[in-house]
Amino acid sequence: MKQTFLGLLVLVILILFSSCGSTVDYPTYDEIFDLVSTNKALLEKVVQERKILPDSVVNISTTERLPIYDSAYKDIIGLYVCIREDNNYIYQSFENDVFEDLFRLDWIRQVSTLYSNETKIDCGGSGVGSGISYYGFFYVSAGNPEDVSHLSGKVEKYGSGQIVREPDGDNSFFYCKITDGFYYFTENY
Repeated sequence: MKQTFLGLLVLVILILFSSCGSTVDYPTYDEIFDLVSTNKALLEKVVQERKILPDSVVNISTTERLPIYDSAYKDIIGLYVCIREDNNYIYQSFENDVFEDLFRLDWIRQVSTLYSNETKIDCGGSGVGSGISYYGFFYVSAGNPEDVSHLSGKVEKYGSGQIVREPDGDNSFFYCKITDGFYYFTENY
């Protein structure tokens, strides 16, 4: 009886973890630093290719790295773009040699293109539900790197970098410079 109860309890916990946005796949700071340092020429090409895309393109990925769960787009395989039109998101197949090369690298999951001076590259995350962290790097050609965080808190020195903390919450955005224009980030929610 006690073993049956414990078995059911473990099953319930596993179901809860799998249904609350659990993720545990992410690179270390050193792995991201090495990825950027050894592929800087390619990443600079990615930034240039991003600049010629329309502002309506909000992210780029592949179905292998970040599946599209909307069945209306089940025919898309490989590289795709997500386009925002009138508060709707539309996915389209995308052909681009530079982005194809990017997604051959380890850890690259998605390129976010929210602002014209920002290219944010997500490399995975860890945590469960509302206690989740995301890791990656971004490029900023002009302006302040902390603007990438989209948080309204004060920027403070933190270890080897800077951190922005949400004033009335527990969200934070840590970043530090890798090389000219490229920064490592950790987002915590």
